[in-house]
Amino acid sequence: MKKFLVALLLICSCSMHKNEPDGAYESAGASDSSFSLNDIKIFKNAFWMSATFDENGLYSCSGGVYKLMDNKCLRTYYFNFPDTGVIAKTDTISYHAENDAFWIEEVNNDTSVDLVRKEYIKMKTTKPLQNSLLEGVWKLTGRQIGNVKNFDDMEDGANIAEIKIYSYPYVAWAQYNFIRKTLIGAGGGTYRFNGDTLTERHQYITYPVPLGQELKNKIIKLSSTKVLQVGNAFREDWEKVKQTD
Repeated sequence: MKKFLVALLLICSCSMHKNEPDGAYESAGASDSSFSLNDIKIFKNAFWMSATFDENGLYSCSGGVYKLMDNKCLRTYYFNFPDTGVIAKTDTISYHAENDAFWIEEVNNDTSVDLVRKEYIKMKTTKPLQNSLLEGVWKLTGRQIGNVKNFDDMEDGANIAEIKIYSYPYVAWAQYNFIRKTLIGAGGGTYRFNGDTLTERHQYITYPVPLGQELKNKIIKLSSTKVLQVGNAFREDWEKVKQTD
């Protein structure tokens, strides 16, 4: 009897996991047929990030923390471009998940009333991740580019934060000022990591970097929750964010 109960609990646990979005997803279609932009969403360790873009640039970018309950996703916004009115606020969207796909209902940005049903498919690759150290959510704790430390060359740089989410095969990051409610920069694309070299290929980025170009930087492991990223004329200190942070 005890073995049966344990097996039943394991089955239920797996079923619950499959019925919640977890990882990086790309749009597979929407009830609003006029929507033609690339649309990605990432859910990882209670953090979320979303972006819409095409070859001409970034159209929207948002992110923060989330909670899932009863097929509802409660999203709290740390940043949102271009609409800053929702920052520090929480909204609720309905979702339905099955295996590697999920559907959500969001308010149509054009009408602010009508609901748009969108389908997303989990991103996959045939190439296995060589090293999983970076998987998760990271926050920038310090950086130096040339002689400039942190964001000291930017207005109100002390209040600029950067979050980066790795969910293989995708990575997305955003720099934002929560106090001023501004998005400083953002980017996202595919990544590989072999334990020493991080290789990123951006699908979108707000800085003058050619799309599709491979960017390679060295990762130095300081501990299981701290790494140093070193590139040409820059270094960045990153710390893994706990789910309860």
